[in-house]
Amino acid sequence: VNLYEDENAYYYNAPWKRTARPGMRDQADNFIYPGSTMPMGQTTATIEELNLHELVLGTNSRSCGQFDIWEATFSPLNRSTGFPGRLWDKLTGVMNLDAIAYARDNYD
Repeated sequence: VNLYEDENAYYYNAPWKRTARPGMRDQADNFIYPGSTMPMGQTTATIEELNLHELVLGTNSRSCGQFDIWEATFSPLNRSTGFPGRLWDKLTGVMNLDAIAYARDNYD
């Protein structure tokens, strides 16, 4: 995900269709394991699915998942909740430009 150019964390910017961003792939070592008929390197979860999984485990960046840890490290404090601000909306993937600007100005 390019925080500075993408409009949505979950889907590629494309004029004609929504294509989900891969978030995790299975092993891509080109070896077909015994009993497996699926070629390696297939998407096993999208970024959206990984983020929704984190949201189920804990709200307000408390899941201890990879995306929530990044927010806890690089995002500004949400003064109304006391928790890290979201870099993007967990339900829609829409970028939070204020939190991204904060991360850019303070960490990049």
